[in-house]
Amino acid sequence: MNILKNNTYYFMKLITVCELIILLMSRDIKTRYNGNLLNYMMVLAVPLVWITITVISFQYLNRTVPIFTDDISFVIAGILPYLLFRYTITATMRTRSFFTSLAVVSQVKKRHVIFALAAVEFVNAVIIYIIVSLINFLIFSRWEAQKPILIFEGMVIAWLLGLSFGYFCDALSERFPLVYKAVPVVLRPMFLISAVFYTANELPYSLLSIFSWNPLLHANEIVREGMFEGYHSLYLEPLYPLAFSATLFLAGIIFHLICDAENQ
Repeated sequence: MNILKNNTYYFMKLITVCELIILLMSRDIKTRYNGNLLNYMMVLAVPLVWITITVISFQYLNRTVPIFTDDISFVIAGILPYLLFRYTITATMRTRSFFTSLAVVSQVKKRHVIFALAAVEFVNAVIIYIIVSLINFLIFSRWEAQKPILIFEGMVIAWLLGLSFGYFCDALSERFPLVYKAVPVVLRPMFLISAVFYTANELPYSLLSIFSWNPLLHANEIVREGMFEGYHSLYLEPLYPLAFSATLFLAGIIFHLICDAENQ
């Protein structure tokens, strides 16, 4: 009987946390977009413009995709995990200011805020993927989703990388405020070394030995294996980005504990 009561208690607690996360997500959307659907659509349009420009540049430069697929599908598989990673970091870096406005609400913890802000970006990425894929299917009759679960896995890993990196930087910024300005500069090379425009199989070993340390490259390769029939990455390590994320989360927790101890 006690086991049943405990299970019921934890289940109800989980439901309460989920409801709180949804409320925080709703508040973030209303705050960022002023409750205006047009503003929200404009935010979604930015990644769509990125994808469009990249596809046009492929065609202008006569870039032949290394996989038997169309340009749009290839670009989606590379650029969408990257954008999810970047936007999730940007969102989580707003945790402190967002949490400050809710500090009087005792139920809301910082971990709830950071998860809610990141969750909004994941939902946005799913919406963008659906929009672009439907456009590609309706206009060009191309649909690449051979293993949807694997696509979802790759996107979740890219999201976790962004969430963990953002969490770590947020913790670091409590002691070093310049982190906020340094993060965009540090992340700029990620666009070139994350297999956005190419696959890991194309890289010479001299470059691969360097680029393979980038966990986002592995997330992109997972998405490609899920999207394209017959594609298999020869250098994919699925557990590496997860271990990288876990390390960043742990480092972030340690920094938070140190800062809390110093502030007491």
